[in-house]
Amino acid sequence: MLLCIYSCSKKDSGTSSSSSTSGSNPQPTITNFSVNGVAANTPIPSSYTLGGNFIVGATDATYSYPQLQLTFSGNMPPISGPYTIVHTPTSPFYCSFSLITATSSTITPTITSTASSGIVNISATATPNNTASFSNILCTGTGTNTTTYTVSGTIKY
Repeated sequence: MLLCIYSCSKKDSGTSSSSSTSGSNPQPTITNFSVNGVAANTPIPSSYTLGGNFIVGATDATYSYPQLQLTFSGNMPPISGPYTIVHTPTSPFYCSFSLITATSSTITPTITSTASSGIVNISATATPNNTASFSNILCTGTGTNTTTYTVSGTIKY
């Protein structure tokens, strides 16, 4: 009969060392976005259907602006994959991307800037763990508002 016994012990070197993080649980994804490098304050995500489209959005929780709105064609949440940004999404794997930077009133209309190109990556698992991620999306105002903004972030919905 053969009996093997293994014993391990840690030698105390008197100093601490950092351990590898491989295999550890990843940090959970939270909704975050920035406009021209300025982070929104604790953004609140949203998703809903409206007029035959599926909307994914995020709003700055402190000031209500800026707001993001991604519009996908159809009444169902988008499936996983890259979505090309266009002005009016009419087919799968296309979406529109809007940035609202100011309040709306009877005197001052809402100031909206839109993107005409770029990619939004959707990771669809199950609500509320779906994500829409985007990086360096250029949004330009229309009319008298010709300001261009750079938007990056992730919306978890």
